[in-house]
Amino acid sequence: MDSKSPSQTRVTALTTASIIEQKRQVFFTRIIYTTLTATGLSVFVTLYNKTYGAAVVDGCIFLINLFCLILNKQDYYKAARLLAITTLITALTGLITLYPIETGLYIFYLPISVAGFALFAPEEKKYKIILTILTIIFSIVVVVFKIDMGIKLPISTQDMERSYTFNFLVAMIFTWVSIDFLMKANAEAEIRLEELAQTLEKKNQQLEDTNKDLDRIIYSTTHDLRSPLASVKGLTDLATAETENTTLQEYFSMIKTQINKLDTFILDMLELSKQSKDEVKSSWINLSETVNEILDNLKFMDGFNQIKFDLSLNPHQIFIDKRKFTAIINNLVCNAVKYHDYSKESPYIKVTATYANGVLKMVISDNGLGISKENIKNIFNMFYRGSEQSTGSGLGLAIVTHTLEKLNGKIAVESEEGRGTTFTVTFSTSVK
Repeated sequence: MDSKSPSQTRVTALTTASIIEQKRQVFFTRIIYTTLTATGLSVFVTLYNKTYGAAVVDGCIFLINLFCLILNKQDYYKAARLLAITTLITALTGLITLYPIETGLYIFYLPISVAGFALFAPEEKKYKIILTILTIIFSIVVVVFKIDMGIKLPISTQDMERSYTFNFLVAMIFTWVSIDFLMKANAEAEIRLEELAQTLEKKNQQLEDTNKDLDRIIYSTTHDLRSPLASVKGLTDLATAETENTTLQEYFSMIKTQINKLDTFILDMLELSKQSKDEVKSSWINLSETVNEILDNLKFMDGFNQIKFDLSLNPHQIFIDKRKFTAIINNLVCNAVKYHDYSKESPYIKVTATYANGVLKMVISDNGLGISKENIKNIFNMFYRGSEQSTGSGLGLAIVTHTLEKLNGKIAVESEEGRGTTFTVTFSTSVK
């Protein structure tokens, strides 16, 4: 099946914009060349007719557009377009003051304004607004108020009628060309956006299928791995009981320790997968009871009974996903126990909860080993172990951060090596 990678999808989006921009470039270049041709011919005609004022205006337009063409080729696209359109508006106003209003030169304000819209991208809205305001101001000044500079070139009534007809037709052609460009650009953008939407839909479906496959693999793998591990652990216990050889018993104990570490790693991987996939299901829970349940489940950890726990939990009831909340606090307290400094006279772990302005703040602090400045920036990375005493999977804090994302929570850490660590977790929740 033909499919696009995420990078290809991004390229498609960029290509859509770049193709339309390239067409703007072609459109702008055609405008410049048309203007150069028209003004160049007009210079000769006006000089032949000895209308030197008009020749000067046409000559200025020619030179400025030539400069715009150079700017455009030097990749100063916005500057070239702004200068070109502004020049056309200003020059048109100058020509209108030279010729009678009946020649219909003012009609060219319309194609110039539409061309200004066509030459700038949607995100360049400010330029479109500037050009529109400029066009409106000049058209009001010369058409509505009929500003007379005191210089009017003589022209017969018949020539005025012909000029009006010619100017009207040319202005409408230019207007239609600009509108046609806008319509084609919009149609092409819609087609490419539809293609992009279909591609994204396919990729989303593929991702969903992949996630489902990964879930099945994780559940199957954890079951298939834990079953033989449990058997090996049981056989190790039997072998330990069957022998009185202290060396063998020590070896069996080391094997059991490694089995437990592998089992913990598998359980952590399973927990990480569950927390990443499970939807948030909030309910009212008793904060004190929940924290005490967590401590009760950790009481068999090595060194747990040597630590003094200081709990200060207020409020009593909070509205939150109990499973996710438990996973967060469990991992933080577990780490505090695991990396404590039992050589200190009074090892402690403090768990406090306060509530203010719709935010629950949980603080877990200890006077344990602490974390060095070099390691603290990496502790939330998956599989990272920052201490030689690290015996875990390196997934505990990764589980915390993934779970907090689901709850729209935040976590901060302060630590000093040798003095202890403080984790502060905040949740937006309700209490009663």
